[in-house]
Amino acid sequence: MSTLCMQALVRGKTVQVVVLPDESTAKIYIVDEDHRSHRPRTMSIRQYVESGMSDEDIAQHVVDVVSTSIEQLERLRSR
Repeated sequence: MSTLCMQALVRGKTVQVVVLPDESTAKIYIVDEDHRSHRPRTMSIRQYVESGMSDEDIAQHVVDVVSTSIEQLERLRSR
């Protein structure tokens, strides 16, 4: 299996997810609009791999979850 990378722009932040199927992990990178990067996070994707999800579906799911989290955090901060 090969490495898959997907990214999205969310509220001025670039979210990049790198799926490493052979290791059953995903690396999550977030860079702010002022080019400050946050410490990369690693998460297990074993349950998604074992359930038969495609690499693309896994990457999209992780991007969606991270994007939703950023949206919620930004809404809370703007109150």
